[in-house]
Amino acid sequence: MNLRTIIEDLKRHAVTYGVLSIVLQAVFFRESISVVQRFLASFYWMFLLPGAFLLMRWRERWGFTERLIAGSALSLAAFGVLSYHLGLLGLHVRLHGLLLPPLFIAAGLLLARGGDRA
Repeated sequence: MNLRTIIEDLKRHAVTYGVLSIVLQAVFFRESISVVQRFLASFYWMFLLPGAFLLMRWRERWGFTERLIAGSALSLAAFGVLSYHLGLLGLHVRLHGLLLPPLFIAAGLLLARGGDRA
């Protein structure tokens, strides 16, 4: 994995974000654009992007779509479990959305980098 593959994936994420933006705006046509974009940005930041990065190691085996779908399920599960335990440790729930996604992205990058060395 190198910087070129990360940039390629980020371009695909931008296209996916644009497509989802159009679809959600069509579905929620009565809502303002800012409300739909806020929802999509938070959903993408918390579940889709970290999940895709967590599965970056299997980039050769799985395509972008498979990693995005499976990664979102993985990210959703990991977010729920870690959020529960961090809440038990006393970390306020307001901080979970800010701390966990970058943690998952960093973990995914470290896992993907570790896979190249083997």
